[in-house]
Amino acid sequence: MLELRKLTLAVSGRSVVTDLDAEVGPGAPLAVVGLDAGRRAAFAKCLQGQLRPSSGEARLGGQDVRRNRRGVTAASAKPSRPAAALAEKALASRAQLIVFDAPATGLTGEARAEFLSWFADRIAASPAAIVVLASTPDEARTSARVVILADSKTEQAGDLAEVRARPATLAAARALAHPSLNLLPLESGGDALRLADGSRFHAPSGLILPDAGRFTLAFHPRDAAFERIDERSVRFMAHGAGSTTIDGVIWARLNMAGVDWLAPLAVGVPAEGMVAGVFVDPARIWTFDGEGRAIGV
Repeated sequence: MLELRKLTLAVSGRSVVTDLDAEVGPGAPLAVVGLDAGRRAAFAKCLQGQLRPSSGEARLGGQDVRRNRRGVTAASAKPSRPAAALAEKALASRAQLIVFDAPATGLTGEARAEFLSWFADRIAASPAAIVVLASTPDEARTSARVVILADSKTEQAGDLAEVRARPATLAAARALAHPSLNLLPLESGGDALRLADGSRFHAPSGLILPDAGRFTLAFHPRDAAFERIDERSVRFMAHGAGSTTIDGVIWARLNMAGVDWLAPLAVGVPAEGMVAGVFVDPARIWTFDGEGRAIGV
């Protein structure tokens, strides 16, 4: 069992983590999201006992990790190293704790998706405590639990499924979204809602909206459809903007009041500039206030 208690780490004046609390045991891998490459490397060294935390504790099997370095294995993926072979080697060790830094580095498309599916199954079955320092949302989604960091502080933490379903902030929602979320910035004032381009927006029923101020609607591209799902569906009128391929999947590109959106490819891609109705279940749409905090969650 890895136990982190109020762990704070700063390197050369740069905050890495601040007051981080977490427990990681076998069968419940933890993904840490929100660190750049340099901070991931520093945090990995701290978990290996090579860097002393600024304050707080990191304990493995009841001991300070600096006294239990032999119980830790770290694997940092690089394009020159086959990801699966590197992961397999680390998982074959007898380590109590295995730290993976950006495990899918260098992989794209179907090869990346296949590796991450395999990786998720393997780390869930490992007898070791597993920490995944994720560089991308899809790497984070291999784990049972997640900690999302913003400016070194915990933005949200908990079971992956719960955090994905009920993000506390826009930053947390974006951290786990792949492809990127469809966003719609709005401003409420008086008797009208205004889009970012200044045009009026007629508020659909079924959504929780603030009475005044700026806010953002957000939903996953996969939850959009070009046909009405049911009578509760919210309809947005967007313009076709071609298509794009992400990890081997083709998506329709749309423009909604100057904001780029994606939607699952239907029978045909809406022509450039063509108006297209985009339907979304209101239960799949989140509302975040001007500070990025979730409303109604």
